[in-house]
Amino acid sequence: MGNQETQLHCLWECEVLRAVWDVDFSWIDHRECSRSSLIDLMESGEADIGVVIRNSNDEVMASLSKRILNPSSITLLELLGARRAALFISEVGLDNSILEGDSEIVTNVLTKGELFNSALGHMLKDTVLLVSSLKSWSFSHTSR
Repeated sequence: MGNQETQLHCLWECEVLRAVWDVDFSWIDHRECSRSSLIDLMESGEADIGVVIRNSNDEVMASLSKRILNPSSITLLELLGARRAALFISEVGLDNSILEGDSEIVTNVLTKGELFNSALGHMLKDTVLLVSSLKSWSFSHTSR
């Protein structure tokens, strides 16, 4: 065993755990994180969302990022990103759009309109309402 089983090893170095951290804590950029323990990391309570608008030639036309304080779940964070993207599309003045996201759960829920009675139902309804004002729109899942 080359690496000692410390908190730092489990957070950043262990290949076995990296798959878990990369999926369940994808909002944490461990390359830029200087925190030394899981408790410190989780208590930071901050995450960022990013939105990029591209044209049909895949060229970047506009972008934004926003810091979200204390997201209660990754799903909520992804849903906030989808909602912000829908709002940003309207602010830029576009009326045709494909909204891509890397959360398959959020993409499926928005596409199928399910779970409107869940704890996140108001956010789901609001996001769908924002995009329904567009001439054409769709949600698409994309892998990172």
